[in-house]
Amino acid sequence: MPVRLDGLQSGMDTTALIGTMIDAQRIPYTRKENQIFDNESKLYAWSQLDTKLTELNTKTVALNSYKTWQQKTAASGDEDILTATATRDAANGSYTITASQLAQKHRIGSDSQASTTSELGFSGDFTIGGESVTVALTDTLKDVRDKINDASANMDADEKVNATIIGTTLVLERDKTGATNIDISEDGANRVLRDLGVLSETKDTDPATTYSTIETGRTLQTAEDLSANINGVIYTGSENTGITDAIEEVTLNFDNKSEGETTTVDITNDKETIKSLLNEFITAYNEAMELAENATSASIGSEDDELESLGILQGDSLANEIRNKSRGIITAMETDPNNIDQAFNTLQKIGIWTSGRENRLSIVDEEALDDALENNFDEVEDLFRDYEGGVMRKMQTYTDSLIGPVDGLVVKRQTNLENNNDKLEDEIQEFEDSIPDKEAELYERFAKMETQLAELQSASGFIMSSLGGSK
Repeated sequence: MPVRLDGLQSGMDTTALIGTMIDAQRIPYTRKENQIFDNESKLYAWSQLDTKLTELNTKTVALNSYKTWQQKTAASGDEDILTATATRDAANGSYTITASQLAQKHRIGSDSQASTTSELGFSGDFTIGGESVTVALTDTLKDVRDKINDASANMDADEKVNATIIGTTLVLERDKTGATNIDISEDGANRVLRDLGVLSETKDTDPATTYSTIETGRTLQTAEDLSANINGVIYTGSENTGITDAIEEVTLNFDNKSEGETTTVDITNDKETIKSLLNEFITAYNEAMELAENATSASIGSEDDELESLGILQGDSLANEIRNKSRGIITAMETDPNNIDQAFNTLQKIGIWTSGRENRLSIVDEEALDDALENNFDEVEDLFRDYEGGVMRKMQTYTDSLIGPVDGLVVKRQTNLENNNDKLEDEIQEFEDSIPDKEAELYERFAKMETQLAELQSASGFIMSSLGGSK
């Protein structure tokens, strides 16, 4: 930077004077910096509002969804006996259910053996669950158990058998419940199962060369199907839980304590889910409206009636529209009877309304809401979802227009503010980049002025000297 000497002839503080002149030129750019700060505050406000509007849209979509209004609930009179679930295609109805017999797994056992670890002393082959098992003379009871379980890994799902040892007894249990016995047999040339006491010496009649009759007393639990009386109709099945073929679109699960017990199952519209979603919508609506109101508020002093504060989005047409249009949708009355039953044509008629002058929703009459959902479910659904007049359909359409990622009005507001800030920042930077040239130009002008002053002073001195010499 060149060395500059201030006011050699004029005595002026040239550097300070030039700084003042540059500062004067900077004033409009300081305003631009303030505008950027103001825009950033607005961007933050719009970002917060966008978040709340997105939450509101999510809750609105849920209440406008066909699936929401088709959900059913299956209420058991005693869940210690029976639980149930229903799909949205289940028909409403009430069922009285008694399980006279629960499904059981077939379970058989061997004779008690001398030891689980000593050699059995007999050998041979037998078939269980469609798989062949070979026993050697040196095998122990534990070896037989392990060979059966290894074979079970290759069995069909409906044939699988689990082998365990209780005390010194080999216990075989079918993997699935139902009135199907364990498939187990051996031919006349092999005696492993008969020697263990699992099968009797009674030969089969077809084919006459095999043995498959369980020895008397070796059946530990009989194979049984579930038998249940459902509204007077006897249902039988091989499972106690996950039963989907008893009542259409309903799944039943009998507890192991339910045998001989009676309870009821009621299939109804899922009113509790509707109420839960409605409460979530009300919360989201109130939070969005409160944020919009705070951002557009104008606070007036109580004493001098002067403005004390303004919300950052005060005067913004879109922010004001969000408040007004949202309230208009929520409080609207649908007057076309072709769209909505006129007895249920506003939210107010089902106990939902705004509080006073504030744009806040609440359930003001829960009894009216419960009664409407219980006795006029379809009419309430129309109030929410009707294609022409549904409150939630209109609210979803409007909030979609606000939060769309490309064409959403809120996104456009944010984009405009960001673009404006980019432009202002470019203008400020351009000015800052020009300051050295502006300063150099001003210094050059002041230098010329100092030179001219020096020349004037020199000429003045010469003239004065000449005048003095002529006297």
